[in-house]
Amino acid sequence: ALTEPNTVVITDEVAKTYFGSATGVLGKTLQFTKSAYKITGVVKSVPHSSHLVWDMLLSQKSMPKKLVETLEFDWFYMAQFTYILFTDASKRQGFEAKLTQVHDKY
Repeated sequence: ALTEPNTVVITDEVAKTYFGSATGVLGKTLQFTKSAYKITGVVKSVPHSSHLVWDMLLSQKSMPKKLVETLEFDWFYMAQFTYILFTDASKRQGFEAKLTQVHDKY
């Protein structure tokens, strides 16, 4: 849903706020400052018990190139989360040991 520039995924609450309904909004646009973003997804609002609460997700391709480069290459710019799902839980411990080595080295 976010592979193209100037696309946005919104929660059903945002859709209701701006359009009065959470249905029929795909393909419509929202205007932010100088850019219009095409709505490519609508999801249920994130529970407030989550550590990651959001209302809108903008495509990374919409971000200024310099900021994208910072996010990709600057290990000290921690504005993002990384999640790993192990298909074999027994491999988690080995991964954690390797991750500790990378942390200590860098």
